[in-house]
Amino acid sequence: MDSTAIASFYVASTQAQTSMALQAKLLGMTAEADRSIVEMLQQSGEALEQAAAAIAAPPEGLGVTLDMMV
Repeated sequence: MDSTAIASFYVASTQAQTSMALQAKLLGMTAEADRSIVEMLQQSGEALEQAAAAIAAPPEGLGVTLDMMV
């Protein structure tokens, strides 16, 4: 092997390592974004469940039958 081949191999190896590090970083960023979306969807679901429960069960005294004698 001559020095040009060794230098070419070194450059290719360095580029591959850099590319892999960049891909790993991007995967981490994507996972973090996905985690944020999942948390937001869970919170929205909980809020929707609370709203549905509030609608299904009216406050105490509301909807009670009144017996009014005149």
